[in-house]
Amino acid sequence: MKILIVNSISLEESIAEQAVDFLSKISGVWEFKIGEPEKWVSEKHVGDTVSWESLFYRLQNYREQFQIPADVFILLLTNERNSKNWFGMADIDGRPQGFVQTSYWSDYVYSESIYPILYEIVAIPLQSRMFKSMEEISKYTHFKPIGCLNDFCSNKSEIILKLQTANICTQCYQRLEQKGVSDAEMDHVDKILDTIRLRFREFNIRRSRRQPFPIRIENNGRKIQIGDITLKLSPIQRSLYLFFLKLRKQIRTTDLDEYTDDIIRIYQNFYNRSSRDEMISIASRLAKNEDSLATQTISKINAVIDKNIIPEQANYYKIITDAEGYKSIMIKPEQT
Repeated sequence: MKILIVNSISLEESIAEQAVDFLSKISGVWEFKIGEPEKWVSEKHVGDTVSWESLFYRLQNYREQFQIPADVFILLLTNERNSKNWFGMADIDGRPQGFVQTSYWSDYVYSESIYPILYEIVAIPLQSRMFKSMEEISKYTHFKPIGCLNDFCSNKSEIILKLQTANICTQCYQRLEQKGVSDAEMDHVDKILDTIRLRFREFNIRRSRRQPFPIRIENNGRKIQIGDITLKLSPIQRSLYLFFLKLRKQIRTTDLDEYTDDIIRIYQNFYNRSSRDEMISIASRLAKNEDSLATQTISKINAVIDKNIIPEQANYYKIITDAEGYKSIMIKPEQT
């Protein structure tokens, strides 16, 4: 399924960009793309509160204006309140389009509003496959919440239950199968909803707000500690990590060669054989990134950190590469 996410003319910031950045990182068969923002809307179809008919008219007009193929589902993100005060809705006339309201979420949830918006971005196209009329919506929607994607949530704050469970109940799952939604699609939806759930959970939100632990270096670098965790690194990994910890600026991998002497001085403290020539040779290969030795070593260091440090905190301690290829560690040691 191809889903084009579009910012309405009323949005001042690109929520579509945030959404696609999040969703595109979760592999699967659904394709999420950013569409051109809405350019022009007649005054009678825009306002603080708009009808479903106006929103669907705008979507159809958008499809024609930008010549969007019929197999692409267009999803309009708007901060306008819709006349029925729903979180979002697919076109009740069966056209592959729908809208999601992006405003007022702070009234109902305690997290960043992007998470319930993401949830609806997934739910609306799926529900468009599941329900073909208002009668079907009334018949199969859960008016008493059970933690299913199709809970109606007449009390808006009940959406928290859906976000926390990230579930589709047995009956709704069977109905989606009957409507031709493939296993691959359901697996992708499951991964997306579960990723949203993990980001939304109160526990994860609290963890993301923790102040990171300082890095402590003891015994001349033989012990590198983050909170209660002692990093277990090989001599070459330990040497490169200590080098980046002590570095006071960002550098590219190709710049390491300029610091060969520094890397040799660090590595000699951990080299555990007797040949000085071999020690210098290994450290020099690391500095020159011969056979991608430095690149692979950085990857292994980061894997150790990912294994031991919670995801919400790990990037503080990893050797991170920015968009221009410069590498650095965000947090510097408490003492060296």
